[in-house]
Amino acid sequence: MFEPKIFQTKALESLKDYLERAKRLGDPKTAFIESWSERGRPSVTRWHLAPGLGNIPYVCIRIPTGGGKTWLAARSLRIVRDSYTHTQSLHVLWLVPSQAILEQTLSALSTAGHPYREELVEAWSRPLVVTREGLEAVSPQDFASRLVVVVATIQSFKAEDTGTRTIYAHSERWERHFAALSGIEGLELSKEGSNRGKPIHSFVNLCRVFKPLIIIDEAHNARSKLSFDTLARLSPFGILEYTATPDTSTASGSNVLHEATASELKAEKMIKLPIVLAQHSSWATTVAEAVRTRNALEEAAKAMGDLVRPITLYQAQAKDKNDPTVITADKLRDHLIQNEGIDPTHIAVATGDERGIEGVNLYDPTCPIRHIITIQALKEGWDCSFAYVFCSIQELKSPRAIEQLLGRVLRMPYAQERPSVLLNKAYAHVSSRDFAETASALKDCLVDKMGFERIEAEVWTEVADFFPDEGSGTIVGLAPDGQSISIPAYAPLDFWLFAPEPGLLVESAGTRADGVPLVRVSGSITEATITKLAETLGADSGGERTRAIARNLANYRLLQATMHRVPPAGPDAFKVGSLFAHDEVSGELIPVDEGWFVNRGRLDLSDASRFSARLTPEEFSIPVERKVTELDVVADKVITRNTRYDRELFTAEVSSEFYLNSLVFWLDRRLARSDVSQLVLQDFLSRLIHHLTDERKLFLGDLILHKYLLEEKIRLKLDAYRLKAASSGLESLLDLPELDGSLEWEADFSFSKDRCPYPQAESASSYGFSKHFFPVVDNLRRNGEEFDCAKEIDALDEVETWVRNVPPRHQWCFRLPTSRDDFYPDFVAKLKDGRILVIEYKGAHLASDPAEREKRRVGELWARVSKGKGLFVWAMKRDDTGRGVRQQLNTALIRK
Repeated sequence: MFEPKIFQTKALESLKDYLERAKRLGDPKTAFIESWSERGRPSVTRWHLAPGLGNIPYVCIRIPTGGGKTWLAARSLRIVRDSYTHTQSLHVLWLVPSQAILEQTLSALSTAGHPYREELVEAWSRPLVVTREGLEAVSPQDFASRLVVVVATIQSFKAEDTGTRTIYAHSERWERHFAALSGIEGLELSKEGSNRGKPIHSFVNLCRVFKPLIIIDEAHNARSKLSFDTLARLSPFGILEYTATPDTSTASGSNVLHEATASELKAEKMIKLPIVLAQHSSWATTVAEAVRTRNALEEAAKAMGDLVRPITLYQAQAKDKNDPTVITADKLRDHLIQNEGIDPTHIAVATGDERGIEGVNLYDPTCPIRHIITIQALKEGWDCSFAYVFCSIQELKSPRAIEQLLGRVLRMPYAQERPSVLLNKAYAHVSSRDFAETASALKDCLVDKMGFERIEAEVWTEVADFFPDEGSGTIVGLAPDGQSISIPAYAPLDFWLFAPEPGLLVESAGTRADGVPLVRVSGSITEATITKLAETLGADSGGERTRAIARNLANYRLLQATMHRVPPAGPDAFKVGSLFAHDEVSGELIPVDEGWFVNRGRLDLSDASRFSARLTPEEFSIPVERKVTELDVVADKVITRNTRYDRELFTAEVSSEFYLNSLVFWLDRRLARSDVSQLVLQDFLSRLIHHLTDERKLFLGDLILHKYLLEEKIRLKLDAYRLKAASSGLESLLDLPELDGSLEWEADFSFSKDRCPYPQAESASSYGFSKHFFPVVDNLRRNGEEFDCAKEIDALDEVETWVRNVPPRHQWCFRLPTSRDDFYPDFVAKLKDGRILVIEYKGAHLASDPAEREKRRVGELWARVSKGKGLFVWAMKRDDTGRGVRQQLNTALIRK
């Protein structure tokens, strides 16, 4: 079974939390606002819902290109069932933007062994995935008991005049689904003949009966008024959108519930970054360099034993009978064979006229294809992670063309880091007269079309010096971290000329492959210095070399302005101590976490005096009357949303199949947890079910009928018991006047410039922090109290470097354990004397909150265990004695 990546798990957890909250509150809008508020974004208050849809859960998950949106959508179905509908059957209308994507999605959800299909099978065992046409083979019984997914294009539903679409028309093939229904409101009625006044037997009316969940793939394509009207006609009970680039406008913007970043995908080895961009003055040079790049990548793969066969994608020019000089696909193929010596069997052409890769398995080790030529774009939905090099011999001005081609080279083979650093990057060779314009177009595409943050597009786009043009001087090198740039020196440079300029470093950087010396520029650079450097190093009296150097230095200066500051001198990593304990069995040191506190607090469900196997009526009760949220079949009659379950009829049917022990075993599988043995949990569940049936006199058939609701309430009970045990375990430590030796302080965590994909979004404004460890100070808004605290930390003489510790969407954050979850202090600083200073800043309104008080005591415990190696400060604007933040920090620093 496919294991989700961390960013995917976070997205799913956000969805689960939201749906549970929406179910509990009965208000999707309030649940949405609360979800963002609890994640530190109380300013998110806009909720957009199109007229006619009602107040339903309608949210968007933003995942950049390459992040597995389709798999996430498949996994989300079980979350909807378990957290919102609490029904075994589920009806889903899965809308995609094109026929090509429809075929791809349908195949993935239907093919045995495919990860998307396995997601559905694990949750439903016999899921049905069909097109609209295939739906006619699905029986009413299937609708009543199974997962039914209908994959369709959204275009097939759009119509100003519904009479022009067959999905709105009467068809006898749907008759059996309507035969047992009556009194259903909201159906479109016939206006003609003997059926006048009766429901039209149409696909859309069938949707109005089901009230399906709608999944929208690439939801930014469905934001028009017509799209919203179409969705309203289908009467969904909820809508989930998945896209890399959600609409954020006031008029039609999506309700974005969760946002993943490209840095997170890179950290999980899902995509190749950085993108190495090279610009060339002629199309022949562009092609030659793309061939050379691909060959070097293949050699690197062979040398490391990597089973990857790099592929180059070429964008040729369309035929033009009035211009015989255009480089068509045929001409480019001939050029590769005749001038680059490419084996014809290694080339495939994929255009509207020629389909050279259709049906070809490019992952097959025996497949010879290494070069694929296209014109506008490959078939939409085409995907091969072996594609590494993007080569365009025409001007890149169409965002659509860039997106189609660039998106094909971003995915990482097998979603694993490759053994060669060269194979962890993507490469783009372009023929363009204006490099700055080309680079800008590529970055705009990453942001506008592929879901990158603006600063990520800047940092992860690397100007190529891997394969520079021979002697042209137009290709220069931007370092991967964006902190320096290497430029060719065609004339000697007196480095002392630039010594007086503050914040600027100009130094020798070796030579290029062609022997031309390189000069590295780092720090802040003025326009006047750019002009002086370009004129000196270009040595061509303002010619092309001078202009190229000036353009690239200007791009570098713009990037520095975006990133706000010159990086401080300092170490490449610094370590921070964490809490460890000795394992009771092996004696080995293990990290202290919530589970360790639970174990210390003795979560023993067999101890009825501490952990009662009972649910009060307030904790769980059977709804006296409930609307049916699934279609079921009893005696060939379909029960709909507008009727009530006939309890006796339902339970009579299942009583012979389900009994108390089977319910216990089902709950055991759903509620299994590592800190409770299976035998103890089963005994606890058995006692709880007996309590409900014997003491509270609830009918077993009702418990089976409402087993998902019962599971939810038992899970809440177990979570409360786990918190009780963890709190007890933690309190037993915090209350000790002296440490009992059970904890140790080990410097196992480190902030590393090489390994930490520090977030690149929501940066603080251009305040010049001089000691922050990473180029960008993330999630720190100017003019806030935390911003003022950061300025005080940065100003301390004792501080060598510090980090804004960004929680918790990245695993590369320092954390401390509490009884509830992990605690991420706001700031971590390394002092010049080697000690670690950890600061948590709190507003006065939170100081008395029990959970916050526990964080403070854990931080103080961490400092005690460190034996002087670590300091902890619970900073406030003014503490109880009236001291400001600077005084609070100074007081902590004098402790020994």
